[in-house]
Parts: sequence; structure tokens; C-alpha cells
Amino acid sequence: MPKDAAPTMPHTAALIAAIEHGAAELRCGLPEGGAEKLARYVELLAKWNSKINLTAIRDPAEMVTHHILDSLAVVPEFARFTQGQGVRVADIGTGAGLPGIVLAVALPQLHVTCIDAVEKKISFVQQAIGTLGLANARAIAGRVEQHREIYDIVTCRAFASLSEIVQLTGHLVAPGGCILAMKGPRLEAEAAVLPAGWSFLGAVDLRVPGLAETRNLALLRRAAD
Repeated sequence: MPKDAAPTMPHTAALIAAIEHGAAELRCGLPEGGAEKLARYVELLAKWNSKINLTAIRDPAEMVTHHILDSLAVVPEFARFTQGQGVRVADIGTGAGLPGIVLAVALPQLHVTCIDAVEKKISFVQQAIGTLGLANARAIAGRVEQHREIYDIVTCRAFASLSEIVQLTGHLVAPGGCILAMKGPRLEAEAAVLPAGWSFLGAVDLRVPGLAETRNLALLRRAAD
């Protein structure tokens, strides 16, 4: 396929079926219409990706596995940490809106802010939020070090080491709040050198349907003042 060629788009029904099947394997219950919204998000991502570089993955079917299901894998743990309404979540280095858009669709009780320093990526995320009608999500362009709002949870996907994540984003986390970071294996060394005032609560093994790679969700908590 030529570099700038648009990918062949599977029928929307096939994308919906793949998302529903993967969500069932993950034991992640989606709200009514959630799979349809996520399929539409994949279509938007594939369309924009042919013009600006949002992800190295070009095939929409692979986007379902590597982006949608990979993000849905954390939803059960987020549901456990976000009981009740109005929990504020910041997705740092969101890129194309991952996992922020997926979290906003799967857990409508959250208020999700997607943050990235690259304005063209945030333009896409804003478009996706509007197209999907996500009243519980927003996107902000800017460097996380300069952001000053406070959140109950900060999350990120393949962002940095745990200590670097705390140093860059810890000021955004409310006292007693958490960082839930999507990471690879072997977190023990990183967890042993966290800045003062932070504790490592453990890591949850993530099994993503269709992916052989090992995934973990690292759970960090800021001390209450």
C-alpha cells in the first residue's frame, strides 16, 4: 500500500462485532451504544491517520486490538477506583485520545480530560469528542508540566518510567489520589525508586485479546495531606 493511501475500511458492523467480542472477553461491560461509538472512533482515527500521523497502525482491524481493546483492558480496574459520579481523570500524553476517549465511552460517570503537547493530535481528539457526543470528555493542548488543574486520577499509556511519571504529573493529583499507568512487565525496579509521598499499590496483569505482549497497570497513590 502506498504510504499516503487510505486503509481499506472494514464494514462498521464488523468493527462493532470485534469490539463487542473483545469487551466480553475482558469482562468489560459497555454502556448501550458504546461499541458503536468506539467503532466510529476507529473509523475517524483511520481517516485522520491517512493525513496526519496519529498512530503507526494503519489497519482499522488492528486498531481495534492494539488501541481499543488495549484501552478497554483497564476499564474494570478504573471502575473499581472510580466509584460514584464525577470522578476527574486526566489522560496525559493522550496522543490520539488513548485511553482517554475509550474510558469516556466505557465509563460515562467519569469526567475525562485528554492532554497532549501536539496540537494536531488534540485537534483530532476534539473532533472525535464532538462526533461521538461525549459530554464527559474534553481535550487540551499543552505541556503537562505547565498544567495546573487537579484530578482524582492521572493515567497514561507507554509514557515514561514510574518515577518520571510522578515527577511530571504528580502536581495534578489530588491528595489521596492515584496514578494508574499502563506499562510493560518488570516494574519492581521502577516501583522501588518512587519520590517521597508516593506509594506503589501493585500492578494488575492485563490480558488483551489478540495481543501476545505482556501488559500491566501500575497503581500508585499520593499520600493524603
